[in-house]
Amino acid sequence: MAALPEQQARQTIDAMLAAAGWAVQYYKAFVPRLPPASFCVRFH
Repeated sequence: MAALPEQQARQTIDAMLAAAGWAVQYYKAFVPRLPPASFCVRFH
């Protein structure tokens, strides 16, 4: 079955972002990492 125009556009955009050095990651698969300790802020 052929991909819908929206699916084709998403694949094209994802490929362009990856070629530009962006990491394409879908929000359902997103696992946030803690920033380096030098960027951590503590509130007292």
